[in-house]
Amino acid sequence: MSAENSLQLLNKLQQDIAQTGSMPIYLRFNESLREAIDQGIVKPGDFLPSERAFTDALKISRITVRKALACLEQDDIIGRGRGFGTMVKNTPTSPLAYSLATIKGFSGEVNLQGRTPGSVWIKRERVTASLNVAEKLNIPQNSSVFRLERIRTVDQSPVSVAISYVVENAIDDVEQIGNSLYDYLRSRQIQFGKLYSQISACLANNELREKLLIKEPSAMLVIRQTLLDHELRPLEYSINYCRGDMYEYSTED
Repeated sequence: MSAENSLQLLNKLQQDIAQTGSMPIYLRFNESLREAIDQGIVKPGDFLPSERAFTDALKISRITVRKALACLEQDDIIGRGRGFGTMVKNTPTSPLAYSLATIKGFSGEVNLQGRTPGSVWIKRERVTASLNVAEKLNIPQNSSVFRLERIRTVDQSPVSVAISYVVENAIDDVEQIGNSLYDYLRSRQIQFGKLYSQISACLANNELREKLLIKEPSAMLVIRQTLLDHELRPLEYSINYCRGDMYEYSTED
């Protein structure tokens, strides 16, 4: 959310809350914020100001702010996650069709369907490979690898949490990786060979629910993949926790 839109939202809330009437302040706040979303002041995918910012700017109590936001969350208009803020939701109307038969990558699959991919980066770091990761990447244990963790979005709605381990020599500058890791690797003239996938299921734990803005316990698809280069050397081992209601996987293109 831009600084200009944030200021516009706060000004609107301030004016609407100041109106006289019998409606409780938290309901005026609630109604005003809904109008701001309808008017495009706040857009799906935008993060709202913090509770502290609302209380300071509007001179109302934090309890009032929390009651208003709780109503919006109950109606599935916003999602709230500890450490990630409060986001206006825009749940995709149809699941993402994802083929395991080709090496398009998440962004490639989403773009082909006329939708918009995105990433919210959590971590980009160099770590020591565990025994399991070392075996998947065919490197000595305790070798250095890059660990990339991000929330993947479709049309600005979070759909999966992706954790990738990439061999050290495949990445020159980890900060240069944008929405697509595969596009970055291709830009370095790295050619892909094969992609091996395994699918299992689990229930979303509290951490996943917070990151994906899920209120209720729900099923997740767990996709583990190993990407090989054209000489069949492992490049990346990834674990993807995908919302079960947002993905449709196929094994044929």
